[in-house]
Amino acid sequence: KKGFIVMKIGKPIKYIAVPPKEVLERVKKNVKEEADRSINQLEKIKDTDILNDLVALHEKGVEMVEPSEITGALKGRDNLYSQLLMMVKEAEKSIVLVTSAEGLRRKTELLLRALKKAKERGVEIKISAPLKDFKELEALQEVAEIKDLGLTGRFCIVDNSSVLFMMANDDDVHPTYDIGIWLNTPFFSSTMTQMFDSLWSLVKVKAKK
Repeated sequence: KKGFIVMKIGKPIKYIAVPPKEVLERVKKNVKEEADRSINQLEKIKDTDILNDLVALHEKGVEMVEPSEITGALKGRDNLYSQLLMMVKEAEKSIVLVTSAEGLRRKTELLLRALKKAKERGVEIKISAPLKDFKELEALQEVAEIKDLGLTGRFCIVDNSSVLFMMANDDDVHPTYDIGIWLNTPFFSSTMTQMFDSLWSLVKVKAKK
């Protein structure tokens, strides 16, 4: 069924193996076709009444929920970065990122495009991270102010309204077991931003290009 072998006509039945390189090409073709089908199905959903009803329900439902009650726990670095990417894409005014040196490299690779678009929308972006070997991260300086505030935490604040905390040092935890907490609470997020900005104003040294 997978097309990896060919049945030879005759008795007894014999099978001929398809060359490995051809097998690889067939697998690639099948994966692409399946992905294209899935994408087409998802695109069709955009124009359905079901999605419009869900969007309306979500927007009206959120208005009825206390912001402090909108929280979530995330496990696994892929899930954390998916949430982080969504927050960056939805940012309208400000993004504050505090991360490690290795975390900054990952964010440069995974979030740079979204951060550029946020910058184009007029979003102010501030990042605190160790500045060692910063030559690798010059592209990030085009969209953000970067300083080393000496902070060891890992978190992101967007628009003074939502915050994502990573609960462990990324040097001490396997990506699969990385854990984060997302909170949508303007009161707490604004307080965190005020504390960050106070420290930011005291540190004059920025990353050198």
